Amino acid sequence: MHLIAENYAEEYTALFGPLPDLSDLPRNAGPIADPTAAANWEALSKQDQEAVTRIYVNIGKSIAAYERHLIPGASRFDKYVEAVLNNDYSSANRILNSDEIAGLKLFIGEAHCTNCHNGPLFTNNDFHNTGIPLAPGLPEDVGRPKAHRKFCRMNSTAWASTAMHNLINARN
Repeated sequence: MHLIAENYAEEYTALFGPLPDLSDLPRNAGPIADPTAAANWEALSKQDQEAVTRIYVNIGKSIAAYERHLIPGASRFDKYVEAVLNNDYSSANRILNSDEIAGLKLFIGEAHCTNCHNGPLFTNNDFHNTGIPLAPGLPEDVGRPKAHRKFCRMNSTAWASTAMHNLINARN
């Protein structure tokens, strides 16, 4: 909340009205596991707790509204698929190079990647042990129970054609 007051007060006020005066509140307070922050939070009046919560809720709403406007453009892969679906193989062969097309054929064929990587997000939303070794220098992969990873849409064939799940160059 201090960060918002110190750096974004004008923007916050334009959207939600004036910020409450919370200048006398501790910088480290919240209903979290940290003992100091939790104690500071409990020491706040109910009114101050509600004011802090309202600021966080409003910031969350702002972020959500911004994210709803993020619409990625068509990738080269998307353009390739569109060309192929339109039987425009001349354009398709100019969009992806021969190595990328060979990788795509492997992806949808012999490598069986589409068993897991399918649909518009290239995922079936399950975790799989791919048998790919850890890349040197990466921390141990402790798996789903201890570390949840979110994977963004990987439809950039330039990146995907050179990397495996652990970012080891697949061509080495």
